[in-house]
Amino acid sequence: MSLMRYWRAVRRLYTTLMKVRIPWYRRELYQRGLKFTRNYSAEGDARLFVWPCEGDDAPLAGVGDRHYEYAYVTAKIRQHQLFDKDILDVGSSGSFLPAMIAAMGNRVTCVDVREWPMQWPGLRLVQGDILASGSNPLLPAESFDVLTCISAIEHFGLGRYGDLEDVEGDIKAMATLRKYLKPEGLLILTVPFGRGTVAFPAHRIYDRSRLAQLVNGFTVLDKAFFGPIVRPEVYRPCSEDEAYTLDTTQRQAVVCCIMRKES
Repeated sequence: MSLMRYWRAVRRLYTTLMKVRIPWYRRELYQRGLKFTRNYSAEGDARLFVWPCEGDDAPLAGVGDRHYEYAYVTAKIRQHQLFDKDILDVGSSGSFLPAMIAAMGNRVTCVDVREWPMQWPGLRLVQGDILASGSNPLLPAESFDVLTCISAIEHFGLGRYGDLEDVEGDIKAMATLRKYLKPEGLLILTVPFGRGTVAFPAHRIYDRSRLAQLVNGFTVLDKAFFGPIVRPEVYRPCSEDEAYTLDTTQRQAVVCCIMRKES
C-alpha cells in the first residue's frame, strides 16, 4: 500500500468511526446547521438535530450482488410478460422487491419466518417456516404462476433467523416450493455461487454440484453470474469459471437464473 493510500484509509477511518463521536465535532455541526433552520417555511423555523452522515465522504459508491439480482428479476418479468400473475416471494422480510413486483400489476404473496409488517396494494404476507409446516402446508399446492427466491434459499436450515436447523434444509425447502408452483410455472432464483462453502450460521455458497441438486425438477432457461472479480466493493457480470477463482471465505459471486417447473 502506498503512503497516499495509507493516509487516505486512516483519514476515512477517523472520519467515519471516531470523529462523529467527538462532542466538539457534534457541537460544531449543530452551530453550522442553525443557519439552515431560520425562516425555514411559512410555518416557522425548522427543528435541528445532528446527523453526522457517517461514511458519506467515500469516493466510491459500491455495487453489490443485490443491485444485479433485482435488475435480473425485473428484466425477466418484462421478457416473459409476467403481469397480472399470482407470484410467491420467498424470504421477503426486509426486501423492497415484492412491492416492486406488485406495482407491476401482480398479486404477490410474501412468505418469511420473521414478521414483516410491509403494506402495499397487491401484497399479502404469510409468516411461517416452510420446513416446519410438515403435513400442514403454509399455502395451497399449485397456486402460483411464478416464484421468486432472491438470496434466501441459502439460509434455510441454518437457524440464522430462528428456523429449525437441518443440513438438507435448502434442498427440502426447494422441493416444497416446487409444489406451490402451477404446472410449468416459473422460478426466478438467486444464490451465492463459487467453490462450495458453508458460512455457518449465515449462509451457503453453492458450487456446480450443489446447485444442480438444488434445482432438481426444474429446467433452467437462463443463467447469469455476477461477482467482485477485480474490486471487492464492485460487482460486475462475470463467467462461471471466474466465480470459482474467488476465495469464498472472503467474498463470493452470485448466480441468477430463471427456470421452468418440469411436469
